[in-house]
Amino acid sequence: MNFRKMRLLSGLSQCAVAEYLGLTQGAVSQWELGESYPSAYLLPKVANIYHCTIDELLMPADDDNPSTVQADDA
Repeated sequence: MNFRKMRLLSGLSQCAVAEYLGLTQGAVSQWELGESYPSAYLLPKVANIYHCTIDELLMPADDDNPSTVQADDA
């Protein structure tokens, strides 16, 4: 899943995403670590703030090239 990649490409922090969605920063972190996933009703909202499609969020992550996205998680 590409939650971290898409968040970084959108220039948002985990805290900003969490605030917008009314969640905790820990929830967003768990999505990015694959420990949990957002509810289906949140996927359109997440895709909207990340300026991507739901399909892009749910595609397998490009783990073979972790350097494709470099940014601080501020």
